[in-house]
Amino acid sequence: MAPRTGISAVIAEVIIVAVAIAISVAVAGWLMGLWGGVTSQEVYYHYFLIINTPSDKAYQPIPGVATIEVWSEPSGGDYKVYIRVTALKNLAYIHVKATITNRTGGPPTYVGAQYSSVEWEDDNIPAGWYSERYWTPITSGDYPIKIDIHLFVRES
Repeated sequence: MAPRTGISAVIAEVIIVAVAIAISVAVAGWLMGLWGGVTSQEVYYHYFLIINTPSDKAYQPIPGVATIEVWSEPSGGDYKVYIRVTALKNLAYIHVKATITNRTGGPPTYVGAQYSSVEWEDDNIPAGWYSERYWTPITSGDYPIKIDIHLFVRES
């Protein structure tokens, strides 16, 4: 069978290519929606919060998205230092990495370098709910405490 020639063959090839492109764009759009795509991108935030004494608290608002809080609570003669991220609206995902350092810039006395960083992820956090972690034991001699916080947020 001889190859087709003429205008009808060119039109048929153009239609086939156009249909292939339309299918590719539709599949790509569906995959982007499925995997986050352009409609729900992660936003990165970076803060340093300081607690000067065991009775201090530090607070960082992210307007319309979340708040970050750090504070100490007594724990068996020493302290626990908490970090909490509270959603101000429904969040699809958060990824938090926080590193605590003491007054010398190193890890707290008993926490050590191996445990001075915490990292976690949470999905589907409704407005008003929170996610938190803590370090312990922190001695009174470790203060002031500095916490380096990296937060990735994907809104719902």
